[in-house]
Amino acid sequence: RRGMTGALLYDIARGVWKVNRQRASRAIFAFAVGDGKVAEVFKIHDWHPANSTPYLSGRQDQSDPKYAKRFEFTGTVAPSSIRHKYLGQSVAFGHGRQELRYLNC
Repeated sequence: RRGMTGALLYDIARGVWKVNRQRASRAIFAFAVGDGKVAEVFKIHDWHPANSTPYLSGRQDQSDPKYAKRFEFTGTVAPSSIRHKYLGQSVAFGHGRQELRYLNC
């Protein structure tokens, strides 16, 4: 959503995902996407079980028991050279809505 704080954008982008843990561990970057375009790029440091790391924005829905078998990542905003390359780029992949996609990992 427009006007979202950086902390909320990070917290929404990083969790909580149904992932193949082995494949996700090879991912280097995560893109926060809005309206089909990259809104922010995060460097992934590690993956953790859902609701096991603090959410700085105050987000609490990740503690819902339905997310018990999901994961969240911790990371930082990517270096400016990476952000410059991807911010604003289209990530349209055709029909349907898929929340998580792996590229090259």
